[in-house]
Amino acid sequence: MKTRTKEEWRDFIMKENGTEPPFENEYFQHFEAGIYVDALSEKPLFASSFKFDAGCGWPSFFVPLDEDEIIYQWDYSGGRQRMEIRSKTSKSHLGHVFDDGPPPTFLRYCLNSAALKFIPEQKIKREEEFKSIVLAAGCFWGVQKKLDSLEGVERTLVGYTQGRRSFPTYEEVCRGSDDHVEAVLVFYDEKKIELAKLLDFFWSIHNPRQKDGQGVDVGRQYRSGIYFMDKEQEQMIKESKSGVEHSEKVVTEILPAKAFYFAESYHQKYLDKKMSSL
Repeated sequence: MKTRTKEEWRDFIMKENGTEPPFENEYFQHFEAGIYVDALSEKPLFASSFKFDAGCGWPSFFVPLDEDEIIYQWDYSGGRQRMEIRSKTSKSHLGHVFDDGPPPTFLRYCLNSAALKFIPEQKIKREEEFKSIVLAAGCFWGVQKKLDSLEGVERTLVGYTQGRRSFPTYEEVCRGSDDHVEAVLVFYDEKKIELAKLLDFFWSIHNPRQKDGQGVDVGRQYRSGIYFMDKEQEQMIKESKSGVEHSEKVVTEILPAKAFYFAESYHQKYLDKKMSSL
């Protein structure tokens, strides 16, 4: 049996939707600092700071470096249903994503090494140096825009969480049948903004006393919620909530973070894109 060259593996995976063997590929135990780019287009896709050892035999990440470069589509090959991830620019197969990863997203982006090219020592912000929390306060377009204005908020991503369906679409969330909520995953630098200050801002940008909606946006998907990563955060959130409750009950739900499914790319930074197109 002829052994494939590196280029042949790349073409087999990216152009023919193939899969390389686990534990026998270039990057599954590679943790050098840098970024991983599309092997064809060389567009940045993932960073070493988002990488973790999943024990599955393929390079695994908990969040993309550039969400706009990832296309999601259901894959029914092999008699099972999986969420495939493809490169937007090269329109090529990369791997699959599963909801059994670590916080803060609880996702595992499982990539084929041959679909990637590693660029060492890039100067990128390292998300593991930041804290993370998930906030819901109505339509995520405006919430993301407001949170991005805060000094110390280093990155935000909009998506769906707390529901029953894996990898829901916007239309499915809008139907409200799976109890997902529109939310924002926030990475923040504690050296620049403390959680208490971030929570004060959160209370100020919406009405935490309105049940299942915000203003004219009514439905469970628009409910107020804070989803924490650890017990320390939970305690601080409850203390912050008690400070704003006063005479009228705050209905904001406070729950452990669960799988965070990224919203479609057109939702990311939606208002910024809208303004730039005018």
